[in-house]
Amino acid sequence: MIVLASLVFSLSVFAENQSPKPNASCDTACIKKIQTIIDNYRIKNHISGLQATLSFTNQPMQVFSSGSKTIDGKNPVDANTRFEIGSTTKSFTASIVLQLVKEGKINLEDTVGKWLGDEYPAWEDNTVNDLLNMTSNTFDYFDNDSGIFEKIYWQNPTHIWTTKELNDLCYKNGPNCTRNNPKIHTPFCAEKPGQGWSYSNTNYILLERIVEKASGTSFTKLMQQRILAPLELNAAIYDPEKNPATIKDFAHAYHYNKDTKTTEDVTDFSLSAARAAGAIIATTEDLAKWVRALFSGKVLAPREFQRMTNVVCTQSTTDCQAGELAPKLGKSTGYSCGLMRVPAFTPNASANDFVWVHTGGSAGHGSIFIYDVKNNFVLTAMQNQIGTGDFGPLVKEIDLALFPEEKTTNQ
Repeated sequence: MIVLASLVFSLSVFAENQSPKPNASCDTACIKKIQTIIDNYRIKNHISGLQATLSFTNQPMQVFSSGSKTIDGKNPVDANTRFEIGSTTKSFTASIVLQLVKEGKINLEDTVGKWLGDEYPAWEDNTVNDLLNMTSNTFDYFDNDSGIFEKIYWQNPTHIWTTKELNDLCYKNGPNCTRNNPKIHTPFCAEKPGQGWSYSNTNYILLERIVEKASGTSFTKLMQQRILAPLELNAAIYDPEKNPATIKDFAHAYHYNKDTKTTEDVTDFSLSAARAAGAIIATTEDLAKWVRALFSGKVLAPREFQRMTNVVCTQSTTDCQAGELAPKLGKSTGYSCGLMRVPAFTPNASANDFVWVHTGGSAGHGSIFIYDVKNNFVLTAMQNQIGTGDFGPLVKEIDLALFPEEKTTNQ
């Protein structure tokens, strides 16, 4: 739950360069084609409801809906339908941290020990920078002991978790990531802070606690005051202690168990288990607005935005070692501040062909955002079922439909 999901999918049609195409659009024929692609994906994967938004430069966003908010098919998904966006929340959280860095309330080299004292001795040398980059040595609390937290969560899914409870449970059963547990795939994890990389939700729970201490304000209020309200993300909600089932226009959440081939309604599972690591609820349109705002300079000052996009390598390659600052050019996948920089996997792709992306997953919802810099295009998608479907082939098919000239050059 709330994992990065499979980001190394075939994103060969997405690229980054310095000459974005500003005039792309989706006309009537294109709209029909995209709707068919989305419908076919949903039906093939037996998903109840799906929503996607396309955003081209200086044009109204186009929202596509398919299926129903409920598994009985009686409540159609529409443009107002809200989903849990999972770990795509992390880019929001990281932006708040960097705003506080700009204001001098937090320093990137501040340590966990500085802000939380001697609560977690094994984590005290990890810096804010490490937490943002996933270069800390913390164990992901969703993977502790091969899923100890997940088992507890499913036994009492409506329990309201505090950040301290989450950190304490993780620390008790970890506390550190390891390269030696065959059931947990962290071959490049940092055995010492800053010396490796592994995806850990624990980092963003620690960041939530640090932000609250540094600002003197609850993270819920900060999210509303600094991000959601100023950017007019009116459908977006950050309220981890609120039962999702009570939220207007919320798509029911479903978890498909591949082993038992059964589907469970997990609509009222508490998002307090994710908090700053993945508890936002929103429409695909609001998520697209967020990506647009972030990459157009409306969220962070230039220096902090540069920091947000200075990624580190997620694995050791000929370009760099896991956890080291990734080169501007090259084929290394990079991560920083809730953003993944993924290279284009094509034989003729140049060294600077990238896409910015992040996926998210909760107990019963999945999400993705993609910023295609070459075409200055944003795509967001959400579905109300976990356990089936792969956003990778879906977003590739959509992009090829929108930019068919790429077929001849990037396949």
